[in-house]
Amino acid sequence: MSSTPPAHGQPAHEQATHEQATRPRAIARPAAVLAVLASAQFAVALSTSIVNVALPSVRDGVGLSDAGMSWVVNSYGLAFGALLLLGGRAADLLGRRRVLLAGLLLFAVSALTAGLASTPWALIAARTAQGVGAAAIAPPPPSPWSCGSIRRGPPAAGPSASGAPCPVRAARRGSCSAGS
Repeated sequence: MSSTPPAHGQPAHEQATHEQATRPRAIARPAAVLAVLASAQFAVALSTSIVNVALPSVRDGVGLSDAGMSWVVNSYGLAFGALLLLGGRAADLLGRRRVLLAGLLLFAVSALTAGLASTPWALIAARTAQGVGAAAIAPPPPSPWSCGSIRRGPPAAGPSASGAPCPVRAARRGSCSAGS
């Protein structure tokens, strides 16, 4: 099938096939999507506290001072908290799926980098980057479920990934299910 739209006068079944091919795919398995989104949220929450368990051995392995240990713990939370709203706005503008995937990629690469870090500054930088990735992961997953729909890209009239509740957006642009 060519990428050009069907010419006027083509049979209806060819036009319908072209329309189906150019439309975004619907998500076929909502349970699988929910499991992935829940896992992403779990990883973000776990990363906040798991470092506290490993901190004594990390201190010895990397040679951290007491101040360095607090930076390893707090750099993640600082970057995460500071950029959380920006992550939600980016999900609104660029699309939830795109921001979520970029956040997951950054989170995974920075977690690997933190695990392989051999100097205190590399560990702190990797934990900060992990917090940035977490800020991109956290807003997109809950937003598709707030009005009971899943949609790719920026919402037309549905829920906001940056936290605006559905009734507020619905009052501004129409009903909650109009563009979700």
